[in-house]
Amino acid sequence: MRNLFHSGTTILVFLRHFACIACRGHVREVMSHKEKYDQAGAKIIFIGNGQSKMIQYFKEDMGIQSSEVYTDPSLETFKACGFREGFLSLVNLTSVQHVAALFIKGDRQKPYVKDMGVHQQMGGVVVIKPGEKVAYHYISEGVGDIPESESVIQESSESNS
Repeated sequence: MRNLFHSGTTILVFLRHFACIACRGHVREVMSHKEKYDQAGAKIIFIGNGQSKMIQYFKEDMGIQSSEVYTDPSLETFKACGFREGFLSLVNLTSVQHVAALFIKGDRQKPYVKDMGVHQQMGGVVVIKPGEKVAYHYISEGVGDIPESESVIQESSESNS
């Protein structure tokens, strides 16, 4: 994974699975602030856990063809980051509230097939500064629980090294 990092800040956005309504909403949120991340000198990398053949479909469907998207079907990086997995993370009041809000905004779940990733795996965000220093680590409590973009942008800023 070391070859993913560059001389500046790297933002790793871990996704539940490639069909997930919340992950798609999270990608849209991140991309809506891409200019701010670029100004902060940050590189954005999305990491799913489905089969690699699903990456191109996801990139095209989300309109992020030039973005870096990788996958870890072994879930080793998800486990190393302490991201939650399990039924109670998937089905809880927080998840229901977040999914309802996403649905109202117009986000939609795509048809799920197991090649898209593990349904009960949660994601999060990790910001890595030069020297492989973890500057920010957000663990999603449930579906749709994502950090405030301004917090991630602040932690990504070169001046915040």
